Amino acid sequence: MAAHGVGIGSYVYLRRVFESLIDEAHKNTQKQLGSEWDETGYQRARGMNEKVSKLKDFLPPFILQHPELYSILSVGVHELTEEECLKSFDALKNGILVIAEEKQYEIQRKERFKEASLAIKTVSNEIKKL
Repeated sequence: MAAHGVGIGSYVYLRRVFESLIDEAHKNTQKQLGSEWDETGYQRARGMNEKVSKLKDFLPPFILQHPELYSILSVGVHELTEEECLKSFDALKNGILVIAEEKQYEIQRKERFKEASLAIKTVSNEIKKL
C-alpha cells in the first residue's frame, strides 16, 4: 500500500501485524502456563502497553525495547495524514521486520535444539550398546 501512496492504510496493515503478534503470544502464554496464567488480569489490561507487559516473557525483545511502536501505529491510523504516515512508514516496517526475524530465529533455534538433542540421545544409545 505504501508503494502506491496509501499511508494510513499501510499503518493499518502494520498495526494488524503487530496485533496478531500479540494475539499469538497471548495464545502461547495461555498454552504454556495453563492454570497459572491470569486470563482475567490480561483481559482487564488497559491498553496494549499493559498487555505487552503481561506477555513480556513470550514476546520478541524488540517489542519490549520499543513499547511505543503500537502507540505510533495507533496515532497514524487516527491522527496523521497520508503524507505523515508515508514519511515514517519505512521505520515502522523495519521494526516489524526485526520482530519477524527474531521470531524466525527463535523457531530455528528451537528446531536446532530439538535436532541436536535427538542426535545426541541417538549417539548415547549407540555407545551404550557397545
